[in-house]
Amino acid sequence: VWEKREEEWERERAARDRLMNEVLVGRQRQIQEKMEFNRRAQEESVKYREQLIKDLEETKERTRREKEQEEELKRARRQELAAQVQHRRFRQQEEEQRQREEEEEARSTRQHCEELVRREAGRLAERGYRSRVGAGQRGGPGGWLTPTPARRHHPRFSVFLLRAATRRQNTHLSCAGC
Repeated sequence: VWEKREEEWERERAARDRLMNEVLVGRQRQIQEKMEFNRRAQEESVKYREQLIKDLEETKERTRREKEQEEELKRARRQELAAQVQHRRFRQQEEEQRQREEEEEARSTRQHCEELVRREAGRLAERGYRSRVGAGQRGGPGGWLTPTPARRHHPRFSVFLLRAATRRQNTHLSCAGC
């Protein structure tokens, strides 16, 4: 009887040991699977973090390059605008210089013509030229050759006077630009 009991206890103990071993093996397998899962998750997390860092660095580099390009474009635009402004100023200065030269040439020509007219009038006076008497006549008081203030300032009056005087005396007098 005791032997049977001992055999039964031995079988029960062996069954418990087997069951315990199976439970321990199963539990150890679960722990290993969980550890493997955690290890893979950590590796993926590290890879993901590394990829994020790489992407961030690439984004920073791309942003830096774009900013440099924008600065270069701005610098080029500023230089182009400065060149345009300088060119406009230069053209304006040239135009102002040309106008001054034209005005000076016109003033010089006008003075030269007026001087010629004065000389011719003096020469005519020395020769005894007298204008016809009578208002409204060409040479008389109030006539065409009388230098009234309005006529005196008219730009063509000196030319008119010079041509009239030269026609009357059949004298050829040239005035460049008149």
